[in-house]
Amino acid sequence: MNTQAFQVDRAVAMQTYNEANADGKVLIKKLLGDADFGKITDRVKTFDDILAIAGKTMEQLSAGCETPDEIAYRQVKLIAEVYNEGTLLDPMDTEQVKYFPWFEITPNSGFGLSFCDDACWHSYSYVGLRLCFKSRELAIDAGKKFTEIYANLLIK
Repeated sequence: MNTQAFQVDRAVAMQTYNEANADGKVLIKKLLGDADFGKITDRVKTFDDILAIAGKTMEQLSAGCETPDEIAYRQVKLIAEVYNEGTLLDPMDTEQVKYFPWFEITPNSGFGLSFCDDACWHSYSYVGLRLCFKSRELAIDAGKKFTEIYANLLIK
């Protein structure tokens, strides 16, 4: 049996990874190892990085959108998809914790992602599963890096 090691150019591997679907990404990571790709929070600095990792352009993402909040929704959805790296969150699994960035966008917006349990009323903010993250670290990182996009979705 002839077992020869093969070498893969990192740039080619990353391009292939970025263009692959979720199953392809899992396969490439299994073949090359997670260490070759680094933490997603280190690889993502701007929304252009999100687009590159997803293999999309802003034109593709915004096609058919009529208002800025529609574009922001697609952006936030793509951010969560990229950060979750192929992990699909299960809406029926109550043991699987799901995270969403929590922040006060502007102090006078009249809108807050909040919960109050000290009075006779409650304020809940429910978030669609496709906008959630698989870890607290990912939600915090995305919230810090993409606050303006979240503001466009939630209050503008």
